[in-house]
Amino acid sequence: MKLRIAGIIVLLIGGVFSILTLNSLWHDVPVWFFGRRATAVIEEKWWEDYQIEKGDRAVYYLKYYFKYTFSTENGEVFTGTAKVTEDEFLGFQPGGEITIKYSVLNPEINRVDDSRFVPFLTCSYIPVILACIFTIIAGKEMIDF
Repeated sequence: MKLRIAGIIVLLIGGVFSILTLNSLWHDVPVWFFGRRATAVIEEKWWEDYQIEKGDRAVYYLKYYFKYTFSTENGEVFTGTAKVTEDEFLGFQPGGEITIKYSVLNPEINRVDDSRFVPFLTCSYIPVILACIFTIIAGKEMIDF
């Protein structure tokens, strides 16, 4: 009975991770393989600071963001937000242009052009998908045992 309950828990964990992975793929694949490049104008940039307590001291971090607008091939205007590196943040000013990539199927799915990383990003899903599959199989085997 305990093994069956543990199997249900493992199966649920595998299911949740599978849904999260499919959601990420749903947003990535259309941009990677069916995306169009466009030039976007940076409307604003900002940073957010946060701290993490490590023992008796705090470590401070900054996250950098751009808000940009772009036009699709048929003239529709969309807005996007991107987390960027410190170098990108310091190197671009509002009014500057950046290259973005958007999904032709749904231009609201867009991001700063990361085409140079697509092979790595695509391969990074393989271990995640395998972990989801093995977790679901393990949960099912535990239930059936």
